[in-house]
Amino acid sequence: MATVFGYVHFSLGKQEIADAKTRLAAAGATTIIVESPGPFPKLGPGSVSPLKKQPALFDLINSASKGDVIMAVRLYHLTPAILRLLFVNEKLQSAGVALVSLDDGLDTRQGEGGGIFPAFNALATLVEDYRSRHRGTVLHIMEGNGGDGGGVVHGG
Repeated sequence: MATVFGYVHFSLGKQEIADAKTRLAAAGATTIIVESPGPFPKLGPGSVSPLKKQPALFDLINSASKGDVIMAVRLYHLTPAILRLLFVNEKLQSAGVALVSLDDGLDTRQGEGGGIFPAFNALATLVEDYRSRHRGTVLHIMEGNGGDGGGVVHGG
């Protein structure tokens, strides 16, 4: 039987955390994990994880089984950094774990939003390609003129 896990990032305020837990439970999460702000455990020699400051999420991803679901109220509640989100995406997709974001309308169990995985993979490819060509520069993603969402990607 699949388990629906709710996940809440510690960067939210106390009231936001309480609201998120209530919404996740109402949406079917049977286990809700609230990430602690630290102190963070030391990783072993040679261990590298983009989620070293989110050990509960890292443990959840590694222990989730095929068919399980990880649910957040918003994608940025899952992890506030896009590169960490790409890492999470890769792990979930390879483990057969679904991703649900309540406010973003994403539910990969229903096939709705399943296109997010290829989109994330394309973004990861873009970032890696940029990094390989422009070592030592920073990747900036900016909103287009007039706030129309027409983003511009450039190095700086």
